[in-house]
Amino acid sequence: MVPKRLEDKVAELHEKAIIIDAQNACIESVDYLEKIRGGGVATIRKNLGPHHYSLRHSLDEASGWYSKFEGEDSTMTLVCTAEDIRRAKREEKLGVILGTNSAKLFDDDLNMVKVFYRLGVRVVQLIYNNKDSLGDGCTERTNCGLSKLGLQMIEEMNRLGILVDLSHAGYATSMDAIEHSKESVSFTHSNPRALCDNPRNIPDGLIEACAEKGGVIGVNAYPAFVSKKLEPSPEDLLDHVDYLVKLVGVNHVGFGLDITEGHPKERFEVLIRSAPHVYPPWPWHFAISSASEFETLTAGLVARGYSDGEVLKLLGQNFLRLFEHVWRE
Repeated sequence: MVPKRLEDKVAELHEKAIIIDAQNACIESVDYLEKIRGGGVATIRKNLGPHHYSLRHSLDEASGWYSKFEGEDSTMTLVCTAEDIRRAKREEKLGVILGTNSAKLFDDDLNMVKVFYRLGVRVVQLIYNNKDSLGDGCTERTNCGLSKLGLQMIEEMNRLGILVDLSHAGYATSMDAIEHSKESVSFTHSNPRALCDNPRNIPDGLIEACAEKGGVIGVNAYPAFVSKKLEPSPEDLLDHVDYLVKLVGVNHVGFGLDITEGHPKERFEVLIRSAPHVYPPWPWHFAISSASEFETLTAGLVARGYSDGEVLKLLGQNFLRLFEHVWRE
């Protein structure tokens, strides 16, 4: 809810802003996606299926997205460049960045990175929570770094112009990736552990290393990553923005809300069982209930004293700059 005294200011900022949700996990029906677009969001990042999807399942997901993009009356458009994001904003369409929840879908085949790049994938999350052939996830009992294959994957992503996403990766794996990557990296949907002690959140050392590399940290609205409260508020979420800004500066912070709007409980039962200390029982009460509610966050940023320019950076300019730097035009 936007306070009446801030309605005009928020509307003015949203007219100028290129709002980017760097991790969107809502249901992929056209109605839901149009709801997000109607809320002022210019571009979202969508993964090709859950982390356990096979190569075949991921190709099916890509095929489904291309069906949504086809046709002159489509309200969505594939994003492969920073200019595609700007065009989506101008044309009042929802830009969609295709990504992955894990590099597992490449079946340990470096050539598959190039195949998915040509399909439009521009963000690759290396690992999802557990140990795999690339390195350790954040919920593993061990804390090993990247494997030889993991290093090669990063080199190939750097060569092609794919953003390396370290959300869900373990500490040593993440630090290895930051040090080894020739390009900036990102934690697209991870919060500071100092404010909420959860294995999925990241310590200050990783936040600082990512920022020093030129990267951006996207604030996540998932309740267990925001607060120990069962129902965190938008203010709790914005506390994470404040913390990050104070730690690494306003140029390295954005939003990757990771809201699961529209999905049934069954979609997440395996995830909850696999790591109950990370993921609380259903139902989940997000800090904001929908990615279409960016106005609430914008109003909160204004109320906290952020300047117009700073708000625009946080809403999307920082991620846009990062994409423009890493992606090949």
